[in-house]
Amino acid sequence: LLISFHPHMHFRGSRMMLEAIHPDGRREILTDATHYEQNWQVTYKYKVPHLFPAGTILHTVSWHDNTTNNKHNPDPTSWIGWGSRTMDEMGHGWTDVAFLSDEQYREEIARRHAQRTSTTSQQQRQPNQHVADERKRLRERVGVKRIPRGDTVAEPFPYRAPHDDRDEI
Repeated sequence: LLISFHPHMHFRGSRMMLEAIHPDGRREILTDATHYEQNWQVTYKYKVPHLFPAGTILHTVSWHDNTTNNKHNPDPTSWIGWGSRTMDEMGHGWTDVAFLSDEQYREEIARRHAQRTSTTSQQQRQPNQHVADERKRLRERVGVKRIPRGDTVAEPFPYRAPHDDRDEI
C-alpha cells in the first residue's frame, strides 16, 4: 500500500512527479507537485492508499530551475550538483508504504471490489444520496449549517499547498 508521498528538493526544485509503472508496462501518474517550493514542503497523504501488485515500480521525476526566472535561486550563474546543503540540489521522493503478504493483498482487492459494488448499487438506487451524505459530512466537519448548492462537496486535501492547482490526489 502506498500511503503518502513527500517530494523533497532544494531551492532550484520546481516540480516532482511520482508515477507507478505497473508490471504490464502501463504508467500511472500518482502525484504531480507542479509548483514545488522548498520553503513549503507538503506531504500528499492519499485518501485511499494506492494498492499495487508485486513488481510495480514507483518512479520519481524531478525538475530543477537554475535560471533567473526562479525567484528562490540563490545564484543562477553557479553550476549546481547533488549535495545535502540547501545551496546544493537533490531530489528525493519519500513515500510511506505498507507491505502486504499475498494473502493480505488478495483480501484487500476483494474488500475494495465489494465496496465498489456496494457503492455502485447504492448510487443506482439513490443516485443523489451520496451527494447529500457528502454535504452533511462536510457541514459537520466545518461547522456550517448550510452549503450553497453550487459549491463543491469534494473533501479538500488537508496538506495541499495554497498554490497547488490540483483538487485532490
